Amino acid sequence: MLTWLSGVLSRKRLSSGSLVSNSSKVRQDEGETDAATSALQTEAAERGAEFGVVLEGGDVVKQKVSVHYVVNNIYYAAPVRVSKLKAKRESYIWIELDERAVDRQANTGTADAAEWEKHKRSFPPGVSVNNIGNVKVGETGRKISGDDVWAAFEPPRRPRKPPRAEVHGANIIFVTICNVLGLVDYYEVQYMAVVPNHDAVILDPRLRTSREWDSLGHVSAASRQIDVENIQCGVQYIFRARAHNKLGWGPFSVPSEAVHTFPEAPSVPAPPFVQHPSGIRADRLVLQWTCPAARGSEIREFRVAGGALRDETVQDIFTGQALHLRLLNLAPSADYHFKVQAVNAVGPSPWSEYMTVRTKPPNTAVNATSATSAGVGAGVSAGFASSSQDGPGPGPYISDWVEVVRWDTYAPSYINIETGTETDDRPAAIDGPVDPIVEFKKKRFRFNAELLRKVPKGPANVLRLYIHRNSLLMDSMAKLMAVHDMEKLQMRIKVEYEGEEGIDAGGIAKDWFLRVSQLLFAEDSGLFVMSESEAGGYDVRLAPAAPDGGALESWFYFVGRVLGKAILDRQLVDVKLSGTLFKQILGMHVDIDDLRESDPALVKNMMWMLENDIDGILFEEFCVNVDPHPNAPVQEQVIVDLVPGGRNIEVTNENKEDYVEKMLKWRAVDSCRPHIEAIRRGLFEVVPEATLRAADFSLAELEMLWNGLPFIDVQQIRAGCVYQGGFDANSPAVHWFWTLFRDMDAADQALLLRFATGTSKVPMDGFTPPFNLTLNDQLDRHALCKAHACFNQVVLPDYATEAVLRDKVLFAIRNTDGFLLG
Repeated sequence: MLTWLSGVLSRKRLSSGSLVSNSSKVRQDEGETDAATSALQTEAAERGAEFGVVLEGGDVVKQKVSVHYVVNNIYYAAPVRVSKLKAKRESYIWIELDERAVDRQANTGTADAAEWEKHKRSFPPGVSVNNIGNVKVGETGRKISGDDVWAAFEPPRRPRKPPRAEVHGANIIFVTICNVLGLVDYYEVQYMAVVPNHDAVILDPRLRTSREWDSLGHVSAASRQIDVENIQCGVQYIFRARAHNKLGWGPFSVPSEAVHTFPEAPSVPAPPFVQHPSGIRADRLVLQWTCPAARGSEIREFRVAGGALRDETVQDIFTGQALHLRLLNLAPSADYHFKVQAVNAVGPSPWSEYMTVRTKPPNTAVNATSATSAGVGAGVSAGFASSSQDGPGPGPYISDWVEVVRWDTYAPSYINIETGTETDDRPAAIDGPVDPIVEFKKKRFRFNAELLRKVPKGPANVLRLYIHRNSLLMDSMAKLMAVHDMEKLQMRIKVEYEGEEGIDAGGIAKDWFLRVSQLLFAEDSGLFVMSESEAGGYDVRLAPAAPDGGALESWFYFVGRVLGKAILDRQLVDVKLSGTLFKQILGMHVDIDDLRESDPALVKNMMWMLENDIDGILFEEFCVNVDPHPNAPVQEQVIVDLVPGGRNIEVTNENKEDYVEKMLKWRAVDSCRPHIEAIRRGLFEVVPEATLRAADFSLAELEMLWNGLPFIDVQQIRAGCVYQGGFDANSPAVHWFWTLFRDMDAADQALLLRFATGTSKVPMDGFTPPFNLTLNDQLDRHALCKAHACFNQVVLPDYATEAVLRDKVLFAIRNTDGFLLG
């Protein structure tokens, strides 16, 4: 666009004379008064539709409607001048900003001249309306049809045709929307899957087909096209669209013809595994594996290959539909390795990575039977990762039975490692010492499977949060609590930090959950306090205070939603609840032992009171004096009566038992009842209470569900690491990195994990994708290392010495705060 001055001059050349308004109140002389200017502004704002000059041979009504639209939607009722112009072949109306009226308005205000010049330049130099209502906006050349303007004064019509959908590749669809007459703000596109999703079939046959429309969101009215990516392979989709203008939504189009995305071979399976200790013997083992994503075509069979680790060849040892295999006649104390492949109608998946397992020594006590029959059991494994090695010598009780889980019903099934017998009834012989982490993973598998049935699915089903890092807690609370649609609340969270270029492929959301939880449960948040017991854990403060000074219950409601979303999205947080708070959230009875953990001093005092003569020694009343929060605006104690008029009733030997009972009940229940109810309301909006109760998680298991493993095992992370860019396990920089990681204190280890993965916690099943060390030899040899948290990847330059690597890694992990593309 040319400058404002050149635009004005060019318009005056077009007009071939002075510009004359059809209103007698618009003066052309230079001496018009401020009162006249004010009248002009009122006229422009309130009677814009009457500025139209009737032109011969046109549509008078459409012309007036278009002028009304220009004055109120392009100039926003600012002072304008309207005149009739003539070109070679037609006459039209010219509308422009009345600069003198705007300048007078500026002179009566406080804004400086530069700001007013900027304000004037926000309007177009001029707009023409021809005799059938067609609009042309100044020097931009933008044209608006009179028919479109006319149609904008009613809600949009139904699109004449359904959207056009074209498949490009296995999981990309281009959707183009039919144009709708009128000035449309934007369109909405919805989609529906109309054939079975085979990835859902693997998890639960009840998820075969959704009969509800899901939204892909808003689409620009200018482009009318959206690229739908990362949808399911081998699924038929239909689409429909509707338009929106300032009056609201129009009706949906008829559905499009179904388009079928292309199926692909299954995704790479996870390595097979052995459930320890029950699944391994000196001469036999039960190998298990999990179903990968079917990717549009139901998995037909699995192939397993492997053999003794020392052998030069790998044998095909199994083909079939079972998800576990009983291997016999193995050598004791020998190393074996195995890999698995899935096959559907398109073809085989890539082979999984190898897993390695060592059979037991020959003298290991196993409580075995004498049967030696061979066979393969049927069933589905839940995918529990565990160690597969044990030392020599007599071992503990090891049952002959192995528990697996059927994929179709999620019910447990049991296979005897010695006989191959399989049953759905739990054998008594399976009971004995158990690995608590393995047992937790079994519970978690069934719990997550139940939750997945209720979660919205599809490419657009994400809840996007735009957060300022310097006001992370306040922004997060405002954005998450603004969601009132329960279905939307169950969508997976994606986070974008304002001013940071990171793309949330998973790493930023991990960082967000960790930071928000740390801020909510920090001592200075005002909401929680660390228990005084040896076990520790957070309890609700007796006198909490909202971080922003606002509604206190809204903040506890927000805490509940964050905890629920962490469970549903399978994200890790940094939360350690006391046993008392855990029971309160689950609605369980809190007894004196729980209070002894949360408030040992109070319980000790109450017990002393019951056991000793207090008359003339203690002077208490049936009330509690609660200290205010240190940040509270009024620093005065609050007196809470335990019974009506309690502050006037003295505690004596005769009534002290009643006092102790009332005091403990107040501390356990009444003191925090509204706060606990708010947490429960937020948590159970996201995770149904019945589902969580049915899982029967203990406090330790619930902490693992939220926090991951309670320790960082560097050797375990190293065992699952992959190397790229020229690195391998024997590269010097790789050796230096793992030495540094191993020798760090716990705080730096947590920082390194957060730098590399977005969270300082270790997931129960390890990292997905695997922890990754990548060489970038294009970086300067003294540059800082980089990380891609979404991919659990650390990128290292070709460092020359161990000392340089140590300095650069430590500096990077201790000074990183944010996400950038790199």
